[in-house]
Amino acid sequence: MPQYPGQKFDATLVTLSNAMIQATRSMQVSCSGQFGRKLYGGAYCRVDFQVPGDPNMVRLPATALMPANRGTQVAILGGDGKVALRRSSSTDFGDTSR
Repeated sequence: MPQYPGQKFDATLVTLSNAMIQATRSMQVSCSGQFGRKLYGGAYCRVDFQVPGDPNMVRLPATALMPANRGTQVAILGGDGKVALRRSSSTDFGDTSR
């Protein structure tokens, strides 16, 4: 919250809108927590979510992916020191992909 620089407020995600607002590149969510009468409904704030990762997933910069006729590929350096192209099923996160 801009009016509380440096302060963090722990909250639990209750619901989300499932729709991006194009003009602001944001999504409306509803969070619940103990805010000591400092935060009110409808307030705009920056939110960082802690999402557990998948140990079987590798996150790459989007620039490492190579689109090809056979699908998206990524270059892998093998144990023998040779580079090989591997197919990748990826999810686009904007600046990174998984």
